[in-house]
Amino acid sequence: DPRWGRNWESYGEDPLLVGRAAAAYVRGAAGEDDPRYTKMVVTIKHFAAYSLDNYNGTDRYDFDAVVSDADLNETYFPAFQAGIDAGAAGVMCSYNSVNGVPACMNPALRDALRGRFGFRGYVVSDTDAISTENNHHHYVHTDAERVVRAVVDGETDMESSVGSTNLYVTLVPTLVRNGSLPEALVDAAVARILTPRFNAGLFDSPDQPYARITKAALRSASHLEAAQDAARQVVTLLQNRGGVLPFPKGGRVAVVGPHAARVDVAKPKEWYHPGIADGVRAVNPEADVTEAAGCTLQGASKAGFAAAVAAAQAADYVVLALGTDSAVEREYKDRVATTLSGVQDELAAAVLAVGKPTAVMLVSLGAPAVDALKASADAILLGYTPDGRAPAEVIFGDTNPSGKLPFTMYPAAFAARTDFKNMSMHAGDGRGKYYTGTPLWPFGYGLSYTTFVLGRPACAPSDGAVACTLTLSNTGARGGAEVVQVYRRAAPAVKTLVGYTKVYVEAGQSAEVSLRIAAADAPHGEQLLFTNGAGAAQTLSLPSAPQP
Repeated sequence: DPRWGRNWESYGEDPLLVGRAAAAYVRGAAGEDDPRYTKMVVTIKHFAAYSLDNYNGTDRYDFDAVVSDADLNETYFPAFQAGIDAGAAGVMCSYNSVNGVPACMNPALRDALRGRFGFRGYVVSDTDAISTENNHHHYVHTDAERVVRAVVDGETDMESSVGSTNLYVTLVPTLVRNGSLPEALVDAAVARILTPRFNAGLFDSPDQPYARITKAALRSASHLEAAQDAARQVVTLLQNRGGVLPFPKGGRVAVVGPHAARVDVAKPKEWYHPGIADGVRAVNPEADVTEAAGCTLQGASKAGFAAAVAAAQAADYVVLALGTDSAVEREYKDRVATTLSGVQDELAAAVLAVGKPTAVMLVSLGAPAVDALKASADAILLGYTPDGRAPAEVIFGDTNPSGKLPFTMYPAAFAARTDFKNMSMHAGDGRGKYYTGTPLWPFGYGLSYTTFVLGRPACAPSDGAVACTLTLSNTGARGGAEVVQVYRRAAPAVKTLVGYTKVYVEAGQSAEVSLRIAAADAPHGEQLLFTNGAGAAQTLSLPSAPQP
């Protein structure tokens, strides 16, 4: 749901996409250079159905997520399964209850994790989740009952504790001695906790190669370039009427809006303002760049409007930098509405009324509802949390945009029509692939400065999967990367992502694209939709029965 304050800590709305990202993170962090040792012990979180922090008087400590088996299995579980299959050593259970039972004490979640997923690692509670359970969920009545239920019913091996007394430390010995807690369960928990430490070589000699990684590896040139390249790739072009972008180099450029200037913060889990104006100066050094905030991200003051409008009037081109930050949405701060906060919409209307070529740069943690901007702005980009340079490279044409939306961007009415506390994917107008309304922009959407055409796909069984090939042709005037997406479509209104790949093609050239799809995701009698998320599409109807 776009109102959740922690969307920016996740990878999107789609189970396949999030699962692949989780698996890549696990493999990369755990390390593949030395098969003897784990580089980093990875804990995936929060299990399960945790998508509400603090909303209109309900918070994560007392929220009961009522979720159907279908939604758990189709939406909430798959990414955890992918992370576990990739080698995650731990799972963190969440604060909320699931279907009336606190997650860290939930036998149904335990059975899914230990049984169906085959997870053999440790489970750790979210911080103080065991110690605070009585005060919120009122599921049991004593500290001793909390520990027993967490160990026995939830197979939660460890309590993370910061703000309260760790009940495992204080009570487990007594509970074992008086027979309330079987010692065999404690032994199993200890084994699961110690195993990843042995695997990481913490008890070995200095021969452990990863122990020799020093602070010098942090912010190295190669790491910074990798981060910069990722920032370039995720900038998403949502609108480009009349091909107003890219802007030419030089001239007078006004960077207007609360994200024009860079602001750094020092506290954990807060987020800096990347400084779009600094990025414009770096990418377009011959330009005369002025900046004006116009307003803050929150608050009702319009005192800066006049200076912002004047800057736009004096410019040849305008970059309007709007969005959110961690004061608007973050952990334990959900949003009630998803529209731009403060008076940003009014600032945008005043600046756009000047009539200069304007690129709206949305620097946002989540998916903002920008209905008015879609109607009035010629160019709109979404930049998430990059530095200022990556968006500027796209705006001035150094980088051809290739980002695709990892979530649906809903209109403002979504928040009024869909109950945030209803965890069903079908609640209200529906969520994700079940959304029945008209989105501002759908999942997987993103434009390029060039044009692509998809050829007819061909698919055939291959080693228990389905192998598909098709041709991707760049019919435009510049090279670019495109994400070819494959959806299973059982009904016209509902499509499920089953595969995707990113391919770079030079101008006027073509490339053969290969995708491998799980056999279960390509059932007989259904249809596969191949698309770039921006207009090019091909369909392939699968036979109704296996072919001889």
